[in-house]
Amino acid sequence: MYHEQSFLADLRTDVRRYVEDELPSVGRLLVLRPSTGSSSLAVIAGRHAFDLAQSTKERIRSAVGGHSPEILTHLFIAAPNALTFFLGQQAPVLGRVRVRFRRWT
Repeated sequence: MYHEQSFLADLRTDVRRYVEDELPSVGRLLVLRPSTGSSSLAVIAGRHAFDLAQSTKERIRSAVGGHSPEILTHLFIAAPNALTFFLGQQAPVLGRVRVRFRRWT
């Protein structure tokens, strides 16, 4: 499974291309974007970042659901550091996660 979270830019095309080329065994895509669209104004403040991280955690857990605890989630993020920080605090309950760093344009 791979998961793309884009708050600053729409990553879908780049992430799909990367997954097809580099991670062909990955089977599912979960895309999370703010309802207001991807922009530098998508995360308002620290509390908002925390709430978004909590919501993201729940969406990932729901998507992984009853799957094996051995499932590896690849996480692609274009978001402010505060959101990434708070999401990182949720890592222990997300199972196996690999954050993919790359310059996404």
